[in-house]
Amino acid sequence: MRFFQVLIMAAFIGLGIYYLFEAENERAVYYLLIGLYFFVSYLEMLGRPFSRGIYLIVFILLSTNGIVSLFFLQPAEVFSGLISLFLAIMLLQSYRRIRRISSHKE
Repeated sequence: MRFFQVLIMAAFIGLGIYYLFEAENERAVYYLLIGLYFFVSYLEMLGRPFSRGIYLIVFILLSTNGIVSLFFLQPAEVFSGLISLFLAIMLLQSYRRIRRISSHKE
């Protein structure tokens, strides 16, 4: 499971870097944000989660990317926008879980 998550993370970051050099900035940002999501969730799975602020920052970035992809890009990138919003919701759930766990420890 961890191997596949690292493989997916590396593939998305690699695609993001590739599209940066191809001058397709919107697509590069999308792939880099998805790679960032997998990196954050990978470290959470290893038991070394980031601080809660990082989760909120990545949530805001993914949500903004999803909204921009759905409503402001022409032609609209519906599929990538929905994936960004879905991953943002999953990250928000992780944030709430970490906040709940840290409040129980105190």
